Amino acid sequence: MSTARAALGEALAYARTGLYATARARVEKNVTARGELGVLLVHGLAASPSQFRPVVKALEARVDHIDAFTYQTSMPLSEIRLALARRIAAARGKTERLVLIGHSLGGLLLSAVLQADSPGEHVAGFVSICAPLHGTTRSRWAPVGELKKLRPEGELITELVRTRDRLSQWARPILTVSAERDLFIVPQDSARLDGHPHLFLEGCGHVASLFDPRLHEALRGFLDEVELKRP
Repeated sequence: MSTARAALGEALAYARTGLYATARARVEKNVTARGELGVLLVHGLAASPSQFRPVVKALEARVDHIDAFTYQTSMPLSEIRLALARRIAAARGKTERLVLIGHSLGGLLLSAVLQADSPGEHVAGFVSICAPLHGTTRSRWAPVGELKKLRPEGELITELVRTRDRLSQWARPILTVSAERDLFIVPQDSARLDGHPHLFLEGCGHVASLFDPRLHEALRGFLDEVELKRP
C-alpha cells in the first residue's frame, strides 16, 4: 500500500473515532447473570473507549460481557496501573473468563499489570495492539513528564523488559499486533513480544489498526484459542 493511501486511511480512522466520541458510542455489553466469556478494553493515549466500536462489533456476538477501562492521561502511570488492576479483579464477578485487549498505551498498561502480580485465574488471554511494549523513541519529545517514562531506556520500560518472562510463565494465550505505517511506535519491533504470536498489518497506521478487518479476524481466532484452552 502506498504511503498516501495509508495516510488517508489513518486520517479516516481519526475522523471516525471523533464521530464515535461525539456520539458517545457505547461499547459495553452486559448480561444479567455472570457470563462465561468477557472482554475488557483499554484505550490508548488521549483516546476513549468509543475508539473500540469496530472491535466490539466484530466480537459482540462471540462474548457475553464487554467492558472498557478509561483513564485520564494526566494521571500518574502508577495510579492508572493500580486502578486497572482493581478493575481486572472486579471483573471476576461478571465473567468466568476475561480476555484483556489494549491499544497503544492501553496495551503497555495491561502488560505492566500482568507482569506485576498474579492477575487471577479468571484472566484467560491478552491482546496488545500497536503498543510500545519495549518503549518508543517518540516519548522523548512528550510534553507530559509521565509520558517521557515510555522511552526505551527509561526506568519503567527497562523494568518491564527485565520482567517480561513473567508473561511466558503466565501460560495464557497472548497476541501482539503491529502496523507498518505506525508513526507512534518507534522502533516498530517494540510492539512485538518474543515467543508469542504476532500479527503484522501491512499498509496500516496506528489508529487505523482498530478498523482493519484483518485485526477483527485475528481477534475472533484468538477467542477461539481461549475457548480451546479452557480449563
